[in-house]
Formats: sequence, C-alpha cells, structure tokens
Amino acid sequence: MSYNIICPFMLEHTVDHVQLSQDGTVWPCCKYSQAFEDFNGNSNRSDAKTLASDAILQAEFDKDKTWNDLNYHDLDDILENNIFKKYIAPEGWNSENPPLLCKKHCSNK
Repeated sequence: MSYNIICPFMLEHTVDHVQLSQDGTVWPCCKYSQAFEDFNGNSNRSDAKTLASDAILQAEFDKDKTWNDLNYHDLDDILENNIFKKYIAPEGWNSENPPLLCKKHCSNK
C-alpha cells in the first residue's frame, strides 16, 4: 500500500537542509525535532507517542543514542545514516513501512 507521502519540507528546501535542535540533534524537519523534545520531556503529546512507537527509529537509538547528535558526530556522518538516506527519505516514504511521523503528517491517505 502506498501512502503517497509528500514532504513539504523537501518541497520547500533541498535535501541538504535539516532541522537543528538546541541540544545539537539533527532532524529532517520540525515535526521530528518537536516530537523528540516532547518525547524527552516525557510528554503525552500525540507526536511523542508516535515517535516512541516507530520501531525503525527506536532501533537506531538502541544501537547508538547519539547517532544524530552533533556533539558526537559530524553532520556528514549523520546525513549518511540510513535513517536520513533511506528511511526518512523517498525510499522510506514509498515503502510498505513508511516513517510514522511522515505517514501521520504528510500522507494523502
């Protein structure tokens, strides 16, 4: 099943643009940045719950909690991570298991 995900952030910017949080974490857009802040603050907000239930993203954090943190990795390495290159990207959007926040906010289904 295709979810027809169209990323407004990618339409507005190029793939080189990312969202930088105050804590040094790098995200593909403001939806992820805000959801992560809410998640870390133990918020009950809907997007924090969605982020917590994303098994692929959580598996990346289980491998390396700092995978997208500029305090530990340079930007090129972060952007080369499969989360940015494949999952929260056209390949992931067009898959049977798209990123949950993208599906929630940017899907036409």
